[in-house]
Amino acid sequence: MKKPLIIAVCLVLTACQQVDTATKKPNISHDKTPNKNNHGQKICQKMPPILDKTKLIAMLIKSGQIKISDTETVKLQKLERYVLNKRTGMAKKCK
Repeated sequence: MKKPLIIAVCLVLTACQQVDTATKKPNISHDKTPNKNNHGQKICQKMPPILDKTKLIAMLIKSGQIKISDTETVKLQKLERYVLNKRTGMAKKCK
């Protein structure tokens, strides 16, 4: 009578240990960031060229940075200022 009980307890204990090891998360090294290469240098990408200025102007109108009532020259000036700010911001991050 005691033998089957001991075997059942052993089986339950081993099954619990297997579930416990399966649910543990593996140790992940956090020293590598996706913004750095193998030598610790930052990986920087240049801003792609602007192909369609009208789409960007429409985006800036939706975000409220450009008014609909502005003239085309003012819209283009604000777009150029926006792009310049983005490029200088990206350049600062890449130093």
